[in-house]
Amino acid sequence: MMQINIHVSKDWVSTLAKFNVYVDNISDAINKELAKTSKKIRYRMVASIKKSPPDLGKGYFRPPGYVGADMVLGKWPIHFASKEGNAPRSDYGTLLKGVRLDFRKNIAQVGVYTSRRINKHPYAIRLEEGTENMAARPFLEPAMDRSVRGIENRLLRKLSEIR
Repeated sequence: MMQINIHVSKDWVSTLAKFNVYVDNISDAINKELAKTSKKIRYRMVASIKKSPPDLGKGYFRPPGYVGADMVLGKWPIHFASKEGNAPRSDYGTLLKGVRLDFRKNIAQVGVYTSRRINKHPYAIRLEEGTENMAARPFLEPAMDRSVRGIENRLLRKLSEIR
């Protein structure tokens, strides 16, 4: 019978321990940058919806007692939609309330969670992408584009600091 014995020196164990610490530090740096970027995306989504300018030519009447309308014309409140290409304007507040950030180690999810559905598709997707009858009113993609810019450089800078 042939037998092979492998002995690991104390130097190797020490080097492996240092490597594990290094890997943990890299993982922590990536998670921190992911969390920071995810928070920026959520903040920019909410800000774009809150600051979206109205298209004063596109008003929608609401029934008396309606809460959340932009203006009141006599007894009938009216909501003004956003301009095409801008983020959607808040009306009922459902979209704003649905903007969520879920962050767990190595995973970040930013999105809109809502139970309100139109034709079996979430309303947020219809606003983001548009429909055959309505131009897109993007709010997620612009927030992501602005927030993700430079993430690679920031990560490389952080990783170069790790020893």
